[in-house]
Amino acid sequence: MRRKYLPGEVDAFAAYCPQTDRCYFLPYSAFAGRSQVLLRLAPSKNNQAEGINWAKDYEFAATLAAQGP
Repeated sequence: MRRKYLPGEVDAFAAYCPQTDRCYFLPYSAFAGRSQVLLRLAPSKNNQAEGINWAKDYEFAATLAAQGP
């Protein structure tokens, strides 16, 4: 069954990617109202940039710092 996450069900997701050996942190605001979120590591062949969730923007250290205390 696929469904969207609702406010209060989850605060965030953390994921590890063995290909990049990095961790990624996605706050709820990154996937509110969605049933899935995809992170892109490299540019697409057609150079699409709009609506792309770049993995580098969600790297664990960078994202945690932005969350604040």
